[in-house]
Amino acid sequence: MGIIRYLLTPVLLVTLWSAGWIFAGDVLVPSPHSVLFRLISIMTDGESLGNIAATVFRGVFSLIITYAVSLPLGILCGLNKKIMESISPVVTLSQSCPPVIWIALLMIWTGLGNTVPIAVAILTIMPVVFFSTASAVSSIDRDLYSVTKVYRIKKTGIFTGIIIPAILPSLTGSISYSLGVVWKVVATAEFFGSADGIGARLYWSFRMLDIPGLFAWALVIIIIGFLIDTVLIRVIRERIRNFMDGSK
Repeated sequence: MGIIRYLLTPVLLVTLWSAGWIFAGDVLVPSPHSVLFRLISIMTDGESLGNIAATVFRGVFSLIITYAVSLPLGILCGLNKKIMESISPVVTLSQSCPPVIWIALLMIWTGLGNTVPIAVAILTIMPVVFFSTASAVSSIDRDLYSVTKVYRIKKTGIFTGIIIPAILPSLTGSISYSLGVVWKVVATAEFFGSADGIGARLYWSFRMLDIPGLFAWALVIIIIGFLIDTVLIRVIRERIRNFMDGSK
């Protein structure tokens, strides 16, 4: 039954796709087998693999920068309300600004290249990581800090024994969100503001009316997202859950 459940969705999607191809024709909906052949061609072509690698690099680099900045800043703001009141309006402004506006501005300021997709991904993900971290830290019972003073616990002990366990549940959620969103944001930014990457290949497939190529590159993004959700995110959740259980 488990295998049937996992196969039901792809079989249904392929059936609907085939029906769309039969009724709409190749001009609007390419056949599943033509897209499959194009997908195989992409996965065996060095230049296409280079475009996939460029998108993956930008996504990973964006996540590293986002967490390197958002986690310390979120912890600091969670501990200090005055700093939170000063910084949160700027972060809220970034969160409320649609990615397409950042793409347009960054294209004018920096041109094409790595800067646009990386910066847009950071600006999109950072507010979520920042606010979830700050909220988790600010919700810590203040009496715990009083206890640490009585027992003269060092700041490193406070950080590892109180703050880290407090932010782990929110960190699990923010990591799941970030890993699920970053590839979509990067590909969207590449579509408008990059000469290479999966998004750029989608753009040129669109410009050349290469419908099988458009579908194939879209499948690449879907496959990356599916693998991340079914493998990486689950592993990260399990590791964090084991760490929390071990720290109790």
